[in-house]
Amino acid sequence: MSCANPNDVVSSMTVQAIGNATQLTDQLRQAYAYPEPLERPWLRLNFVTSIDGAVTMDGTSGGLGTDLDHRVFALLRELADVVLVGAGTVRAENYGGARPDAAQRARRTARGQAPVPVVAVVTAR
Repeated sequence: MSCANPNDVVSSMTVQAIGNATQLTDQLRQAYAYPEPLERPWLRLNFVTSIDGAVTMDGTSGGLGTDLDHRVFALLRELADVVLVGAGTVRAENYGGARPDAAQRARRTARGQAPVPVVAVVTAR
């Protein structure tokens, strides 16, 4: 089951339940699921920041996120047709694109998507 508004599902969860999560649960997958049927393009944006608004730590974003943040990013990459990445991130982190595991590739294929999402690098020019 998916919903048109992820907040419909997320609002029923407590912050503590999300904070203590150690894996991607069906409830979290449901919160991020696309509406069915998907009748128009769907854009998602997700990033992690520090409490003071910084988007990097020691020049990369990896140090800011928790294990759960990384799992959510993996889920969003699994659902995406295209992953947008800033050129600075590609350079600073030697970004190699999305690397879905076998189970993620199987779920993507079952949804009619390519096994691996396309990566589009966003530049200032």
